[in-house]
Amino acid sequence: MVRRPRRGRDPRAAVDRGDRGAAGARVPRRGRRPAPVSTRRAWAGLLLALAAAPVWAQQPTTQEREQAARQVAGSAPSPQRTNRLLKLLREDPAEKVRLIALSGLGRTRDEACLRAFASVLAEDPSPEVRGSAALSLSQSAVGALDAWARGVQPGTPPPAWLAEAVLPALFNATRSSHPRVRFASLGALRSLARSERVVPLLRRRITDPIDGPGFAAASALAEVRGLTPQLLALVERALREPESPAARRREALGVLTNVAASPDLELVLPALLGALDSDDDERVRGLAAAALIRAGRRSTPDALGVDEIAAALAKAGRRDASARVRGLALGGIGFLFVPWTRAQGPLRSDEGWDRVLPFLRPPPWLERHVVPALRAGVADPEPGVRVWALESLSTLGPFAEPILPRLELALSDDEHPDSIRQALATLVSLGRHAAPIARLVRPFLSDADLELRAQASKILTQAGLYDDAVEGALRSLLDDGDYQPFALEVLILAGGRAACALPFLRRQLRGDPDEPEQVLRALAGLGPAARPAIPELLPLLEDEMGETAELAAQILGELREPAAVAPLRDLVSSRATPELAVQAAAALATIGTAALPALPAVRALADDAQVSLDRRARAQVARARLGELEPALAGLRKLLAGEGEHSCSDLGRVWSELPRLGAELAPLVPTLRALLGCHCAGEACRLLASLGPAAASARPELVGLLDPKHDACPAALRALGRIGPAGAAAIPRISPLLDAEQAKVRGAAAEALGRLGARAALPKLRQLLADEEEVPYVLERARAAIARLTKAPPGR
Repeated sequence: MVRRPRRGRDPRAAVDRGDRGAAGARVPRRGRRPAPVSTRRAWAGLLLALAAAPVWAQQPTTQEREQAARQVAGSAPSPQRTNRLLKLLREDPAEKVRLIALSGLGRTRDEACLRAFASVLAEDPSPEVRGSAALSLSQSAVGALDAWARGVQPGTPPPAWLAEAVLPALFNATRSSHPRVRFASLGALRSLARSERVVPLLRRRITDPIDGPGFAAASALAEVRGLTPQLLALVERALREPESPAARRREALGVLTNVAASPDLELVLPALLGALDSDDDERVRGLAAAALIRAGRRSTPDALGVDEIAAALAKAGRRDASARVRGLALGGIGFLFVPWTRAQGPLRSDEGWDRVLPFLRPPPWLERHVVPALRAGVADPEPGVRVWALESLSTLGPFAEPILPRLELALSDDEHPDSIRQALATLVSLGRHAAPIARLVRPFLSDADLELRAQASKILTQAGLYDDAVEGALRSLLDDGDYQPFALEVLILAGGRAACALPFLRRQLRGDPDEPEQVLRALAGLGPAARPAIPELLPLLEDEMGETAELAAQILGELREPAAVAPLRDLVSSRATPELAVQAAAALATIGTAALPALPAVRALADDAQVSLDRRARAQVARARLGELEPALAGLRKLLAGEGEHSCSDLGRVWSELPRLGAELAPLVPTLRALLGCHCAGEACRLLASLGPAAASARPELVGLLDPKHDACPAALRALGRIGPAGAAAIPRISPLLDAEQAKVRGAAAEALGRLGARAALPKLRQLLADEEEVPYVLERARAAIARLTKAPPGR
């Protein structure tokens, strides 16, 4: 066998492959031309460049770099950690990585970090990163400045990094077109303006004529330090000079906006009013309107300038050529009314209009400016302006009634659904005060849009116009799961008129409703018509951990259902939840004689020292209602007196239960007299007033409460008026209270004088009645007192 030589060693193969010969000479391949020298050099250069440069395929991805940055940011603080984060902040191309580095650096007070933040704020291409850098400067620079100030003598110049890096970067950033960068930089300047060391540096940036960074410095100083006359003069000049560009006027308004709600309102008001009235730039007028609204909302109702603000906004809302400015002015003018309602003496912000209305005397600017402007606004040809005016209208409550007829245009505007929705929402917020035009929403009861159908049904129900058409709309809403809560709310408002809903409510109770409490409240409103639901109510008493069982117990008690006595007694005895046990005891007391077998359980609950004072007192009331009057009154006397271990603040809800006993409370008069000296004196006064002449012995203590600044003064006056002839000796103390500042005190004094037959007070009462600025609450009681006194025999 002949062995062939290896291919690599065959000289012929070497020639075929073009390998080098023995002498090192290049042997070309057969049939192939060698590559040109230039091409070979180009490929060699490319290979050298690739070898020298990083290969992107070998670098970590953005996601991997983000993960690594998070690990560094989450590590323990150290110089190495800070340096690595600063390198990422300066060099990494990914925005998310730079944001992570900023977050990791946080409130670092190192000078290198502060200069890096300033550099990023000035140079980074990402607005998000620049805004975050401004926030980091706001947090870090203030802390670093405070730490620096603690270690130097007063009068030492500020550190170099503040004037060289931080402030220039912030000033330049306030000119940014990106809102986040601009607002974050302004916020940082305001934070720094609280330091005495920074104030001189900010003042140096304010020049004449004032420039953009100067306005930023002025805005920070004005908000933190107040508006100086010199600064005000510069800002007003920027607003009023004919050659002042619109951008400069807008920046000047930014300065005034920051102080418009401060005691400097008198200083800035003329400039703001002038800008809104006569500036030719739409944005300047809009900014002026926003500043005036802010000033009016934060000022006291009687503050100087509120009438002028209302007049200016009303004029802009009616006549401004820009729909945007008209809408902004009308949308804010109604909110001038909000601080006025909150500032009324005896009112609380969470009370409904029906309770606060008797105490309100509307300000003159409401009828003079606000009502006419909104009357025109709800009929504005621009739908956006109408929506703003309608939203503002919802704040006026019953004072919106003169404008309501103009809503017909908005309700019939089929081309602009937003206008219709806002009109319906406004009528819903006005409650029964929307009754004059409630009939206009009837077509929406059959609208294909269930939201409009729901709003229309609520408007008509609130207005007392519940009928078959509303019932039909409610049935359709009850069949839709999304609108069932809204329909239940309307059923609660309708009360006994919504008996048609009983089958639906029973089905809900048999199932597992999302809001069983709402279902039970709607059922409670039906009154005796809810009796067919007793089979569904009885099993609910087994829910011992929620409000459901408490509401079910209340309804069963009001229905006086004998079948509920046994399960209610078990609830009282088990006391799994003390509040449910007390509710069950109250329900048993309401059932009456049929519940007498449960009296031992109620007695044990009332005497259980482990139960809270409030609940024991309420159980004693239930015990008295079930027939054990004397022991119950003895227990109440002991609980009300406190026995040295409780205060009357622990009585809680018992004050709403005690009136159920009526005249049976007479033995408690000595105890109630003792309570007139503590902070629950008002509640004790109301109970004494309900007892009438039986509480005559409490006159000295009641007279001692006749101080108009005392919260219990109105209740003491009502009690004195009801205790009969014994209260006549207090007339000299009551008469001066007709001049009290508080409307509740004036009204209660008028009522008491009328009941006590104080004919000598008739001139003063007639004077109250003739006062055009007096509130309805006082007028009503003065009128009733005059009628009572003119029929009484002459004497006192």
